[in-house]
Amino acid sequence: MAAFQAQPPRLLERSVVIFVTAFVISLLGPLWSNDKPIVVRYQGHYYFPLVKTYAETTSTFDGDFPTPPDARRLSRSLRARSLRRAG
Repeated sequence: MAAFQAQPPRLLERSVVIFVTAFVISLLGPLWSNDKPIVVRYQGHYYFPLVKTYAETTSTFDGDFPTPPDARRLSRSLRARSLRRAG
């Protein structure tokens, strides 16, 4: 009797594996397709803007507006400051 038991079709198994793989990849999509950095090191401290929103007006970033800081602008300004100090 055990020889006559129905086995699941291989096509169904492959389809489920492909679907689950695509689903997991879609869940990880926001990590690589966003405009926020995952980790920021600013003045010796580490910040995680992907997880927590930091206001630009905090004493940390010395900004003018209560919005999240622009990481690219901060990076450019820090590079410009370091070049002025070195030169």
